[in-house]
Amino acid sequence: MERAQRVIIHVDLDAFYVGVELARRPELRGLPVIVGGPPGSRGVVLSASYEARPFGVDAGMPSSRASRLCPRAAFVTADFAAYRAASTSFMAVLRDFSPLVEPLSLDEAYLDYSGCEALTGPPLTAAELIRKRVFDAIAVTSSVGIGGSRLVAKVASGAAKPDGVLFVEQGQEASFLAPLPIRKLPGIGPRAQASLERLGIRTLGQVVEAGEDLLKQHFGARGAELHQRALGIDAGAINAGRPASRSISKASTFATDLRDEVRLRAALLEHCEGVAAEARRAGKRARTITLQLRFDDFQSVTRSTTVMPPTASADVVFTTAAALLAAELKADARPVRLLGVALSNLGDGAQLDLFGEQKEREALDAALDDLRARFGSGVIRRGASSRT
Repeated sequence: MERAQRVIIHVDLDAFYVGVELARRPELRGLPVIVGGPPGSRGVVLSASYEARPFGVDAGMPSSRASRLCPRAAFVTADFAAYRAASTSFMAVLRDFSPLVEPLSLDEAYLDYSGCEALTGPPLTAAELIRKRVFDAIAVTSSVGIGGSRLVAKVASGAAKPDGVLFVEQGQEASFLAPLPIRKLPGIGPRAQASLERLGIRTLGQVVEAGEDLLKQHFGARGAELHQRALGIDAGAINAGRPASRSISKASTFATDLRDEVRLRAALLEHCEGVAAEARRAGKRARTITLQLRFDDFQSVTRSTTVMPPTASADVVFTTAAALLAAELKADARPVRLLGVALSNLGDGAQLDLFGEQKEREALDAALDDLRARFGSGVIRRGASSRT
């Protein structure tokens, strides 16, 4: 008997943070809207409306730069409690369509819709119902991709943005992917893209045409995986029954307020190692790293940045957070009462690490985790003073 085709649906909310804010502030609809730090601050853009993006505004950009690019934009301060509540409603809708739902972050998830047609109709019908139900629940539009694998469904939802549906039918995966730029394939970062382009490879179709032998010659065993993924082949299963991850954080209040950057960096390193280890134990990687400071006058600030690829590396987390700390201490000389670091925008985030850098970092982290588990947390520590 022929095995039934898998049907994977990827649902991605459009400009999620902005969408939640527009539901509460309908007077801003149609205007360029930016969620993040105010333009005069040292904050970053968390989300930008589609009206703001043609100006070059994107997530992770400093708010000051976004303000220069789009001076008419309306800036809205983030309200994470509201975003978590909207995400809970979003996930509840998805579980009405399949028992196998895998949240990736607050605003996106996979569903394994295989065998569910008898309940809510064929995949395209289900996709339209999902979009309607989600909008009715939280007043945020969504884009839906449908395919026979997680990879194809995710790329399809990106191609359907904003506010659309795309169904890649069985047998059409390679032809759908072929004309797309190589950066559209999940896991292709800037360095991998540059390396492929040096070989004259700019589209996913050209990846396939290059053949496994050439790709393996340049990228080793990862070349074969790249070839398979460019064809749309991905056997990854949906990991259901797990709530959407919110954030992982650690913070400490000092016995006496600190001005000494060396001692602050040492405390920061300890927290970065802690949150990174917790992320690894949970099988998660983070896209957003946030530094939290509370000064001696009890005023608090947070500074965030987005990293790609998503990470669970203590080295990457510390390097990123230490740069945020250095910039803040340079701008503000007040003594620090509390220091913390948080990882958010968590997902499984597996990357096609063609150059092995992430693999090497994670191997080091795993070795340190093992030593600490066997001999105690103080057996070995990274040095913080020489980091920049």
